[in-house]
Amino acid sequence: MKKNISFVSHLGVIDKSLTADDLKMAFLWYDEIVWENLRVDLIDRFYDNFFEKNKLPNQYQKDFTDVLIPLSKRIKLENIPDRQQIGYPRNYNSSKYYHYPNPSTPEEYAHNFLLRQAENQYNVNIIEDKAVQAVEGWARSAIDNIVRWEFISQEFPSYFLANQIEKDARLALSEFNNKNGKTSPIILFKESIPSLEKVPWFSIIELKRKGRFDSLKKKMERILILSDNDLESARITLEREEITSYDEIIEQFRPKIKSTSIEAVLSNIPTGPIPNPISIYSGGKSIYKEINKGIKYNWLYQLRDIKSHIAKSELNK
Repeated sequence: MKKNISFVSHLGVIDKSLTADDLKMAFLWYDEIVWENLRVDLIDRFYDNFFEKNKLPNQYQKDFTDVLIPLSKRIKLENIPDRQQIGYPRNYNSSKYYHYPNPSTPEEYAHNFLLRQAENQYNVNIIEDKAVQAVEGWARSAIDNIVRWEFISQEFPSYFLANQIEKDARLALSEFNNKNGKTSPIILFKESIPSLEKVPWFSIIELKRKGRFDSLKKKMERILILSDNDLESARITLEREEITSYDEIIEQFRPKIKSTSIEAVLSNIPTGPIPNPISIYSGGKSIYKEINKGIKYNWLYQLRDIKSHIAKSELNK
């Protein structure tokens, strides 16, 4: 079976700029999360720090390491292109000129885009002094991470689980190349449930042990297709289907005393050595209903399980 894989750069994991909410959602959604370890000797340190910080009992640690896989176990690190280390676009000996005047590559365009984002974030017209080097360093690293992920995805296709600056960099690179990105189902998943941040990791792992969430993934993929890849439209459609499905389940359990009584009487009529056909039919119908219910509503049960864990965590705060 083809694995559903996500990739996390060193910025996302080692520098801890990826939120706990994002990481927990990815853990539930993907079969593997391949994280970029810049050196092999960082692997044990990362796991030890994570287990200690999150107080994860021993019986859950293997579940975690089975999903979070170091990049060096999937591809030789020396085969990955070196980081570009794009130089600063200086025209003068001043920190005020940090934009490329006429960006000719996606990387230059993304650099300008991210620096403008920083100006807006800090509410300034110009970023000055040492702050320029810090912001440009983050921008350069984010752009490099996208380029490296594109190379890695040729070896094994994966979804880039990006932090915010990497998301902005990817958006800018796509704008320059005039590409309309396809919305990943995990984005709809994230929009459809409350934050997982307060749910303890052992609860996340127990949810993962229940299954691969295949029904939920297929449901969200189908809704995105029917919604023409429009996230807000897909979110509303999923919400409506959730309500409709709950109504259908409640309706199925509405008492039907008359038809049930008749069926019960007929199924108990003695027929000698020949099995009562009504009894066989009644039993077969019940089994068919249960199978059909599982096929039709499994996605809803999976979504409900996740929301229930979130609700319990909120009550236990």
